[in-house]
Amino acid sequence: MKLLMALTLFVCNLAWGQSRTLLLGGRVPLVCSIQVNTGNPPLDILNGMTNFTVGSLSETCNRRTGFTVTISSANGGNLMNETGQTVPYTIQYDNSGVRSLAAPVVLTRNFAKLAVWTRSFRVNIAAQPNAVSGEYTDLVTVTIAAL
Repeated sequence: MKLLMALTLFVCNLAWGQSRTLLLGGRVPLVCSIQVNTGNPPLDILNGMTNFTVGSLSETCNRRTGFTVTISSANGGNLMNETGQTVPYTIQYDNSGVRSLAAPVVLTRNFAKLAVWTRSFRVNIAAQPNAVSGEYTDLVTVTIAAL
């Protein structure tokens, strides 16, 4: 009798079957990148330049809530020569209007850009016919950060 009850329970367990679950999942890493594309064209300080394309920026970021692009200048928006003489300039990027780099410019994107987005980077310099000779430079830094 005991054997019959044990066999009946075993058969019942087989008839009812069993189920198990398998959890599937994956992770997408955060990727934000910016690339500066430029040929370092010479700037005409004596005659000035308006809306002159010096290169382009290519940005992408997969953060759903967006990201920021910060543009800053080592010389506060001035080209500077070896003796400290300065020539102010402004920039134009991504329809943000004409902007000074006296303080960093922060552009906020409130959405992800999954495909690379490339826009021209332009410079405006007023004519400086009385500028002293020398090499005038500034280091512009572009940073991308997820929100």
